Amino acid sequence: MTGINAETCILVESKQHGADKRFLDKLIAERGLLLGNNFEIRTQDLNDKQCSVEGVLDNLKYLSAGKDEVITTGKLKNLLLIIDADESASKRFKEIQKIIRNGDIFALPSKLGKIEKVKNKINFGVYLFPDNKNKGSLESLILSCARAQFANKRECIDQYIGCLSRNGIDNGMTINNVDKSRVRIIGATPDPDNYIQNLLNIVDFNSLKLAPLISFLNGIE
Repeated sequence: MTGINAETCILVESKQHGADKRFLDKLIAERGLLLGNNFEIRTQDLNDKQCSVEGVLDNLKYLSAGKDEVITTGKLKNLLLIIDADESASKRFKEIQKIIRNGDIFALPSKLGKIEKVKNKINFGVYLFPDNKNKGSLESLILSCARAQFANKRECIDQYIGCLSRNGIDNGMTINNVDKSRVRIIGATPDPDNYIQNLLNIVDFNSLKLAPLISFLNGIE
């Protein structure tokens, strides 16, 4: 992982044109966040483990070693991870804390959703989709702040998911995977070739469900 050219780097698990990156881009633009901040949202395009939490954590381990130019020159001031909680927010947070403890570069985060600031260390914070508490993903957050006009489509999709369950099809899906399936079906219609844009059209970027994430981003110095 090289080539960070900003004082603030936000690590996400999607590709450059993937949902995580474009969701954050639109949220920042719509809500007027990070004005005057020199920031970069770093994606996983060049990582062998593309579009995965593992890829993000590999990048974190690399930066924690302190050998990258952005670390040795003192240019990087803030590093943020915004990734999925998946099946356990607490387990994922402990995994991240362990990586930070093994180095001496970043401030050790004491809680989710807070940017930790310690003298002579790089500020560091973690936000786990959907809300730093529950299992889930970006898709779970999107469902929670969907525009009202998508309620009828959501009801149809819930009937489809219920039909699968009643007929013993795809049993064993986690809540997280059910949320991802719901959102991907919504995003596939009416124009499957514009899946990501369809997802962004679902979101009410003024929803109160986004307030914790906005507060987290506003904590950047």
